[in-house]
Amino acid sequence: MKAFLLIFIGVLFFPHLIALHIWKESANLHLRPDISYVQPAAKESEHEIIFGIEQRNLEELEDLLYDVSDPDSENYGKHWTKDQVAEFTKDPKNYETVVNFLQSFSPAIKIKEVTLHQEYIKAIAPIEIWERMFSCSFHIYKLVHPLSTFHFSDTLDSLTSKRNEKKAKTDYTVIRTDSYSLPIEIERHVFAAFNTVQFPHPRSPKRLARMKDKSVQSDSSKSNLRKLEEEQEEGLSKTSQIDWSQRFLEKGYVTPKLIQLYYEVYNTTASPLVSQGILESLGEALDPSDLTLFQQYFGLLVQPVSQVIGGHVQIGACSSSNFSGCAESNLDVQYVMAIAQNVPTIYWYVPDRNNFIDWMDFVTVAASSANPADVYSISYTTYEYGFSTSTAKAFNTEAIKLGVMGSTIVAASGDDGVVGFLARQGASNCGYFPQYPASSPYVTAIGGTTGVENDLPEIACQSVAKVGPSITTGGGFSNLYAMPKFQKKHVDDYFNLVNNTYKKPFFNATASARIPALGGNRYKYGYFNRSGRAYPDVSLFASNYYVFMGLQNGGVDGTSASAPVMAAFINLVNYRRVLQGNSTMGWINPFLYKRASMFVNDITVGRNNCSALYNNHQSKTCCRQGFYATPGWDPLTGLGSVNFRRFLNAATGLVLTPSPTQTPTKSPVASPTSILSTSSVHGFQFFDGAYAGIAIGGTFFLLFLGALLYCIRTRCCLKNTKKTAKVMSVVP
Repeated sequence: MKAFLLIFIGVLFFPHLIALHIWKESANLHLRPDISYVQPAAKESEHEIIFGIEQRNLEELEDLLYDVSDPDSENYGKHWTKDQVAEFTKDPKNYETVVNFLQSFSPAIKIKEVTLHQEYIKAIAPIEIWERMFSCSFHIYKLVHPLSTFHFSDTLDSLTSKRNEKKAKTDYTVIRTDSYSLPIEIERHVFAAFNTVQFPHPRSPKRLARMKDKSVQSDSSKSNLRKLEEEQEEGLSKTSQIDWSQRFLEKGYVTPKLIQLYYEVYNTTASPLVSQGILESLGEALDPSDLTLFQQYFGLLVQPVSQVIGGHVQIGACSSSNFSGCAESNLDVQYVMAIAQNVPTIYWYVPDRNNFIDWMDFVTVAASSANPADVYSISYTTYEYGFSTSTAKAFNTEAIKLGVMGSTIVAASGDDGVVGFLARQGASNCGYFPQYPASSPYVTAIGGTTGVENDLPEIACQSVAKVGPSITTGGGFSNLYAMPKFQKKHVDDYFNLVNNTYKKPFFNATASARIPALGGNRYKYGYFNRSGRAYPDVSLFASNYYVFMGLQNGGVDGTSASAPVMAAFINLVNYRRVLQGNSTMGWINPFLYKRASMFVNDITVGRNNCSALYNNHQSKTCCRQGFYATPGWDPLTGLGSVNFRRFLNAATGLVLTPSPTQTPTKSPVASPTSILSTSSVHGFQFFDGAYAGIAIGGTFFLLFLGALLYCIRTRCCLKNTKKTAKVMSVVP
């Protein structure tokens, strides 16, 4: 009783002497075998903390995003400006409260940086100050990434391969704590303190690549894929129906021309009315000389990237000791600029050793930009469990802002099926492991297909050892995010279709709405979250893209290829919509699910229970967890692959045909100065200014001809001229 009275008196009369804390967040170290404790952090060591300031109206902002993104809403496409979003969400009082607290807590705390709209405060201070503030202990932890080696078979040279392997295997240490609390004075004003329990996420392996002269896409590859198709489904057509004699096509490879032909992209030229950004990381770099060579080789517009953020662009990057490789960066940039030409492209590199910086620095700066890109493409994935709830919340908040402003974020769905890249170590790492950021509901996740490049039907991409695709399309259900309402019917239809059939989920111990507590064999070996955000959303080619690396050409696989191509598709649609006087697509997911029947190619063959290839394309790990492709949405290819012609028609016809049951109208007349080609394949035709003039002139000619015939019939022109009278005299 005396102790209680002493505490009460102390709180009442001497609050500054008693620090009251409220628990905020703990690290999920039990899920991270790649992290090991080293030793306590030195008290005098300086450490940076990033305070996430509570923002206003976030639930209302999310509601607004749904409203402006729903094609059936009267507010569809009515996006906000950056300033409108900032004014709606920033909270100056919360910001001032936190700044005042930091300044009064200790003079040793130095505020280094504040984001444009006061969402985040970066501060630095000795460890002992942070330990007192957060009522915790900071330690040094070691992170080990055994699978980050660049599996680059038949590489440019053996020296580069060994250098990349050495760099990629480098382990490193970070200073973190396993749990922290916030002082009661700022607990309501701060949603998270970063660089506390947010550990760097598991690093995915480098991009798989093969040099062209030793391509694995051979006759045996075609035979193997055909066998795979026949054992899963009867009645598939025997070929892709592609005329391979055309220029810029090469059987066995995905080229810009093949993408245009198969997905009916009849025009790939847009303009600076729209823009696009490519996010890169993991020590990768872009070689601009390869980009130029690629563009010249395929007869494309020769154009460099318009802006570089974060560096990592250098001639000779593929063989430079300054970088870990170039395959990913070269792939992404070469293809996004090939499919959406004449569009300003931002190359955005972020460091890869800080969980917060990796994702938040990019999305926060993008959301604060005066003119954010219309589409951003992310080709990287990691385990969802590697993200703290605070980091996931922060990423989603900024992604929602971008969506409200009319920007789209697309992300690769992953290259190792449902099991994740750690399965490349063996079956002990099998499980249902959703991948981030693809699992975020505010990102459009892109899966992968294969087959067409080998003159076969399009199926879900799955690894075939030695002679086939090296990756398996990722997909599944989020453990962090609930399923958006527009997905529910599609997912329910999927489970209704596969239940009690051989296509039911592999080793699905339960189909309940919730998974058990994360960790342990129950989560690891058999459960997935039936009610979680389902992904991918749509898919495109993901096998053997023809890419230039180090002035040589090779094949690259991955959903990191399908993601930038989908970004380009969206931007071509954005361009057409802007010419109409309409908005960009923005957060496109509600549109995809509500209009899917208008433009998707249904993918019904494939399974995703195996990892990508490893050991120089000789091995893969197949698990008891996985899904089969089916008619409709499935956790391999989503709604299916995207027919661009019909996608464009659906998107540009929205304003004119709001009812989804009506036939969308053709694209309107474009600017006479735009560089657009014309095609009437399958009854679809683009109209530019010149062709609009021809159409108008032809209309007037037909009107004149009709009037003349009427005049002849009624002899109304007999008294006009002698010549006319003479002509009329011979008419019976």
